[in-house]
Amino acid sequence: MSNTVSYEDGHLIVAAIRVFDKQNGHPPTPDEIAAMLGQPSEWTRVLVGALERHGVLLGVESAFTIRVEIKDHLALEQLTKASDMTGFDEELKEFSAQKQQEEEALGDLFQKGDAEKKKRMAGLKEQLDSFKTDKKDAGNLFDDFPEKS
Repeated sequence: MSNTVSYEDGHLIVAAIRVFDKQNGHPPTPDEIAAMLGQPSEWTRVLVGALERHGVLLGVESAFTIRVEIKDHLALEQLTKASDMTGFDEELKEFSAQKQQEEEALGDLFQKGDAEKKKRMAGLKEQLDSFKTDKKDAGNLFDDFPEKS
């Protein structure tokens, strides 16, 4: 899977930067963007890096942090729309089909196991029904046991 950023994701990141800057009076860090959007910070850093490579964003480094500013918002128009990014959709469909096949195979395995279990239980029931106890009188099993005096 490539690290290309979609048009929609680009606009989402740029909008989050604008809102954060308006609310706090300074540009956000990638982690602050991630917190605002409720997505993993690692993925946000990937998107920010891709947008920097496309010329949309500018990372401003200070002694302790990297803040993200908007460099050219019009460069967003050059990004590919998510609906045109077919590679991911095809991979997702293949993955879903593979998982469906695995679930069916697992279901068949359990059904086969249930049938074998029922067959085995029926065989045991027949053996139990056909079992006949010895007809001779067992008497008192403890006749040979010495009594305490």
